[in-house]
Amino acid sequence: MMPAFFRYTFFTDTQFINLFDGLDNPALNTVLLLGMLLMLVAGYAEIHYKLPGIPSILYKKEPELVFDLPFRGEFGKDIPLFLFIKDAHLYSVTLLQLEVYVLYDDKVAENLHYSIQKQSNARFQALSWYLPASAFRRVGNCQVTALLHYEVAGKKYSLQQDNYNGISHEPFRIYIAAAPLPQLPGLYWGDLHVHSNYTNDQIEFAASIRETAMCGKAVGMHFLAITDHSYDMDDYPEDYTRNDPALEKWQTFWQEVDQLNGESDDFVVVGGEEVSAGNNRKENVHCLVMGNRTFYPGTGDGGERPLRNKPSLQLPELYQQVAEKDPQAIIAAAHPFDVPPAAQRLLLNRGYWHSQDLFNEQLDYWQILNGRLDNFFQNGYSTWRKALLQRLKIGVLGGTDAHGNFNNFRQLTMPFYKMIKHHEQLLGQARTGIFLDEELSESALMSQLHRKRVIISTGPAAVITGVSESKVYHIGDVAPARDALTLKMAVKSSDEFGTFSAVTLYQGNYETGREDGIKLDEAKGQLAWEGEKQFPRGTSAGYFRLEVKTENEGRTAICLTNPIWVE
Repeated sequence: MMPAFFRYTFFTDTQFINLFDGLDNPALNTVLLLGMLLMLVAGYAEIHYKLPGIPSILYKKEPELVFDLPFRGEFGKDIPLFLFIKDAHLYSVTLLQLEVYVLYDDKVAENLHYSIQKQSNARFQALSWYLPASAFRRVGNCQVTALLHYEVAGKKYSLQQDNYNGISHEPFRIYIAAAPLPQLPGLYWGDLHVHSNYTNDQIEFAASIRETAMCGKAVGMHFLAITDHSYDMDDYPEDYTRNDPALEKWQTFWQEVDQLNGESDDFVVVGGEEVSAGNNRKENVHCLVMGNRTFYPGTGDGGERPLRNKPSLQLPELYQQVAEKDPQAIIAAAHPFDVPPAAQRLLLNRGYWHSQDLFNEQLDYWQILNGRLDNFFQNGYSTWRKALLQRLKIGVLGGTDAHGNFNNFRQLTMPFYKMIKHHEQLLGQARTGIFLDEELSESALMSQLHRKRVIISTGPAAVITGVSESKVYHIGDVAPARDALTLKMAVKSSDEFGTFSAVTLYQGNYETGREDGIKLDEAKGQLAWEGEKQFPRGTSAGYFRLEVKTENEGRTAICLTNPIWVE
């Protein structure tokens, strides 16, 4: 999401890296550095870099030590707890003991103790424990506190949740669900925009792929797409200040993805990248490419060379290269309606997707759901409906853009000075559902993504199926307009997300340029509903799709199906 910003301008304890490529104007450098301080960073915070002459209240002579766990789990199942250790090669740490407290209504219900007695001096390391299901005694909200005792340079310390300065360390909040995520026949849930520890720079890092997959499975999902930034994937594995022409990092990434998929038959990791490419105004935008074995370099907004921020790859060039080298890959506009902050627009030449970029048949999807039902989502939803009425067969995807961030979103708002913490854009909070006709596999997921047999959701599930002259038409298919058509609909929620507040069948009409909604009020107030709508004389050319909303304690969740087209 955010760049490795001006990655050549930082101190460590022993070295000052100053590779401004000849930009030796002090005033200009000051402007660039102040611009960097305005950036928002999406992942776990890197705290070991300092600017010359500028103190850091976040800096510690300790490795970053960050606990995390899923924001939801299921009753009767163990819950994974993760510890991510960063920069122990600079500050060796001995992990002594872990205490875990499970609380209900702020009262301790379970106390777990783990002896670790392990030293770490690695650049990055992940440890995990499965907290027993017996510790989570009932359905609903509970809290978890992780208390670590450790030693650095002969001194003993303790931390709760993480060792960051400047943010609160209250217990994790986790919801223990009575049931899995809402299910329909053949439906598999996943998050199609996720970052891993292959995103690694002076400002942020993320969780390792294996642990991210473990967390995704605990949340109730079946797959993830790991899409790290193109400007991170071409660096040397142990030196993000230099590009690696051999692309060792990219090769290692795919080896790890293949290994994980070979070890599991109930969870799939889809590999890919978030490519920085130029829009029609020659601004940098982000494009998800999934299932590509070829690396597509995009460095325009990576901050590797200050002010040299023109796109290194234009969107039409990317589309052509993917079509030639990876025809099986999926291409999606990443969070296309999110407007970057002014500092990013000025210093990184970062823009957003315009109509000329989005209304393109070479795009498979728009990722309009990026973790939150905010104004950017609403803008994307509205524009998608306009595109459908203009006969563009574009699909929509959902994801979170999570850089780690399983239970808390720990964010630098001003590097070296200020962090905040919130509970949005957590792994799996926004999801893509894919309907499969066969067992779960990477190839099955990619095949159905190409067919657009896809829904997006923050809670409930929905499906629409057409039947015409004994032939069945699924989401993403094209049914004949002239024949009688029966639409069969099924929607599913759970106590976690609440009953249906609205279920609407939308019919788009190409001739009138309108989309009319048919409210299915018989579904309101229920957790599950099935029904049908008949069109005995056929329909006008256009499409049908479902929109479902639920309410629970003031929280709204939504599910959108991609269309069945009618022509």
